[in-house]
Amino acid sequence: MDNVILKTALKTLLAVIIAFILALLILCFGFPATTADLCQSFGNYSLAETFSSLNYKYYGNIDDLYNCANYSILAKNDNKIIENCKAFSEDEGFEAYCAENDGLEHRIFSNLASAQYRKGDKEGALATVKKSFEGVTDFPAGNAAVSLTVEIGKAKDRQSAAALKEFLDGKNLTPSDGQQLIYDNVIKVLQDLINNQV
Repeated sequence: MDNVILKTALKTLLAVIIAFILALLILCFGFPATTADLCQSFGNYSLAETFSSLNYKYYGNIDDLYNCANYSILAKNDNKIIENCKAFSEDEGFEAYCAENDGLEHRIFSNLASAQYRKGDKEGALATVKKSFEGVTDFPAGNAAVSLTVEIGKAKDRQSAAALKEFLDGKNLTPSDGQQLIYDNVIKVLQDLINNQV
């Protein structure tokens, strides 16, 4: 009698486990956007990025490409930041998407340039800064030059400081009153690095 009860209990438990696994697989691969939202709500940004990437492969929606970039940034995964921010910034809908989301373009380029620099791609990081300033005449908040200056300062990288300062000087930017202090600080940090004073 005890064996029958035990076997029935084990079969029931096995059926519940199989049903749970099947439901999880259906949720993950049938509804990756929902799964990404669920992962994000639990703070698992790496997994959220994975499912957003899967949803992007299914539907090609730029919202999912943005989510991939955003979750990579939140997860602080430099390899994924480079992969996803680059893909997002090169998408044909990028400019229109950023036009509807104030400051987003600079956030993407800032994180991309910083991640490229941290991974040793100094030329790529500077190229990203240059791309972010195409058509820009002022010094927007949170721009890529600021974030790259922070990384260059941490590394005490005189050569990169000189290259970035040369670019900024050549742009002849006219920062607004609210931007002038940040611009001046960036130039000072870069000049101090060049002069080996930091």
